[in-house]
Amino acid sequence: MLVEAVGNARHYRINTTCIDCFPSAADVVMGRPAPTAPGGCA
Repeated sequence: MLVEAVGNARHYRINTTCIDCFPSAADVVMGRPAPTAPGGCA
């Protein structure tokens, strides 16, 4: 996750490399069910 300080607030965004390499972790973080088959970068 990437964080940008904006005044007293923080803006968070998902690291796209994480989504590409670890799709089941990204699904869990986004509140979606994890895929049943393993995937991601080898």
